Amino acid sequence: NRSALTSPHAVPSALTMKSLWQRVSLKEASERLRIASSVKVGEGGQNSQYPPRPTFTGLVGVGGLKPESGADPSGRPRATAAVLVPLFEDGADGGVSVWLTKRSTTKVSTHRGEVSLPGGKSDNTDATPVDTAMREAKEEVGIASQDLSILGCLGPLLSKHGLVVTPVVSTVAAHCVPRPRTEEVDVVFKTPLSTFLKPENHFARLYHENDTPYTIHFFKYRDEHQQDHVIWGLTAAILIRVATIVYNKEPLFPKHISAM
Repeated sequence: NRSALTSPHAVPSALTMKSLWQRVSLKEASERLRIASSVKVGEGGQNSQYPPRPTFTGLVGVGGLKPESGADPSGRPRATAAVLVPLFEDGADGGVSVWLTKRSTTKVSTHRGEVSLPGGKSDNTDATPVDTAMREAKEEVGIASQDLSILGCLGPLLSKHGLVVTPVVSTVAAHCVPRPRTEEVDVVFKTPLSTFLKPENHFARLYHENDTPYTIHFFKYRDEHQQDHVIWGLTAAILIRVATIVYNKEPLFPKHISAM
């Protein structure tokens, strides 16, 4: 149920987003994210290059869910997934940006036309969330593993569909320009990371799930090709977290809407 809505603002252009904002280099952003990552590269056990699968403590619920373990209400293990947060230094913007995808409106069964980070469900060949994120990023948008520098994993989130999602944060080589490599992806575009701390392109809605209120954030953005996008839900929640770490400041909008 939708019970509250903050007023949406006009869609900002890519040029508008080059507003006065604290500049953070990719190197500085990387250092902050390495420190903040809950699991660092190399902590997956003896002779392990990548982090292990996520433990199920400290999960952050999205969509009003309050997870306490890796099991769903019936006691079955929850399915896991991972998304790549691919950051790069954008010469056009002069700051840190992130690559995002827009899912097909016809070739997928869920989340049609939605903006997302590259990623998907874990499969049996994936030993870690990093494996999942890297595999999906290559399949979806052609980012090769040698073009990535993994910084670490943020704490997993529980989606409103009950899927445990681990954000894997990385930098992407400057020469790498992701493009759709599967019919599941229609568009790849870039967005300044500072977008996810600014109020002028943000609105939020209050929902209720089993009498529990929760806030969903939305960001409107017009890319360099003048295409309009809305970035929301789990993707928005992850990017707010990443931007807060990189810029070392809280969003300039309320994180939660008060229930009326």
